[in-house]
Amino acid sequence: MSVGLKTRATKLLCCPGALALAASMSLAASLPAQEIPREPVTRSFVVAFERADHWALRCIALSSLGELWHPVGTPIVLEALESKDDELRAFGLEVLRGSLPELLPHVASHDLVERLIKKELGEKNELYAGRVLDLLARIFPQAGELDAKGWKRFWSKERKSYAPLPWPPAGWTLADEAHETLAGTMVERAFDLSQDGLEVMICIDSTGSMQETIDAARDGLADIIALLAGIAPDLKLGLVHYKDLGEPVPAAEVIRKLSEKVESVEKALGRLVAEGGGDIPERVEMGLALALDPDRGWTPKANKIVLLIGDAPAHAEALPEAIDLVRAAFEKPFGQSPREAPEKGSRRTSTGANRPFVTSAIAVGRGGIPAEVADTMTRIATAGGGAYGTLALGGDARASTTIVRHLLIQAFGTRYKEQAGRFVEIYLEYHRAGFFD
Repeated sequence: MSVGLKTRATKLLCCPGALALAASMSLAASLPAQEIPREPVTRSFVVAFERADHWALRCIALSSLGELWHPVGTPIVLEALESKDDELRAFGLEVLRGSLPELLPHVASHDLVERLIKKELGEKNELYAGRVLDLLARIFPQAGELDAKGWKRFWSKERKSYAPLPWPPAGWTLADEAHETLAGTMVERAFDLSQDGLEVMICIDSTGSMQETIDAARDGLADIIALLAGIAPDLKLGLVHYKDLGEPVPAAEVIRKLSEKVESVEKALGRLVAEGGGDIPERVEMGLALALDPDRGWTPKANKIVLLIGDAPAHAEALPEAIDLVRAAFEKPFGQSPREAPEKGSRRTSTGANRPFVTSAIAVGRGGIPAEVADTMTRIATAGGGAYGTLALGGDARASTTIVRHLLIQAFGTRYKEQAGRFVEIYLEYHRAGFFD
């Protein structure tokens, strides 16, 4: 600890209630060396936050700060906490909770701490209020386990003298590179979706064993719409279902063409009844052919996803046709090669190009996924440039959560799998705790 910090700590210890602040200073001074981002890195996310006109885009910019960030990011975290959008408040709090504990005394400004103690502690939602208490204990670890009244007493003693610790922390080193743009970040991908739009066609097996999954897709669609509509204002959704030949109804049928009236797809899923399907294989290729048909309302330059969901394999003789369909749609959308090949995992092409159709697949099972189903879904997803996922019915995880997470990851690209997955988890956790009600 520098001479100046030692002197300040000594003076503070003579004041009532200063133990927590001094302990934070001592902790920060004894940290192992960390490589921390330079100011331009954090500032690029600040600029993105300020540019964004919807809470979803702003939350992505916030969450992109990560666990190590420069104090220049503190004002947007405070702005999030002060927002009328509860989604922003939740993500602002989670940015702080996700930061390294050693970083917090350096980025927790006077105004930020005052907001946490005077306003956020008064939140009636138990999940949110409990996490504010947890955060304050991380900022001031030596204050002990205090309740809301205890923190207010603590702050009444500390508020006049409190200031965040100097930046950078002693012994920490600055990262060698300073990326001053958003290139290659999830934020860039979010603005790309916002600019060029996102179109999603759900292609789902509707035979008798699929009712639970259909209901889960319906339940998850409301969250999908809430998240994606804020990121991609021109969001379009559509719905195709498929069965098998010889059923009382067509083997495959378009229930909803792609439309900006996204709530109509949610309602259509609510009315879809699973029935039929005496033998195991289904006409997967017929469902995909309808979903990928240009007449469904696809826009050439938009980001395009087909989400295949089913618990049965394709007929062996028809699987090659299904694979050829999705491969052609990915490699030559609308019969033409994209003017710029998409970067693997990002699905991005040059503006105005025919973007590829990305086909992803979710295999559904109870007590495991049958090998034939896994093989069908894996091969289709691989050929279609998408990802393969599984949905285990009857497990601890909600089926709707799996569907929401898979689709969000596909919208952003698998390179952002971890960050997009965490984004969904935070949103759903607060939503199901009633914080957004």
